[in-house]
Amino acid sequence: MIENKKKKTIVITGGGTLGHVLPILPVVYSIYKDYNLYFIGTNKGVEKKYFDDNNIDVYFKKIYYLDMIGIDRKNIFKNIITV
Repeated sequence: MIENKKKKTIVITGGGTLGHVLPILPVVYSIYKDYNLYFIGTNKGVEKKYFDDNNIDVYFKKIYYLDMIGIDRKNIFKNIITV
């Protein structure tokens, strides 16, 4: 039987505060050789600077930084722009 050696892909996202990123980094360090890892974060968030300062980008196949804004819970009409 021929075994499929194709690497699986995992996408990790962050929201600008490192709250999603820091807890997952130990997992990233242990699986990056076995998976195609991608990261999607924000241009204005702290994860971009953190990744650059700590050479984290070497663990990911590709990193994307997007312009994003959060949901305004006080002004519902402003959220139309967010969408």
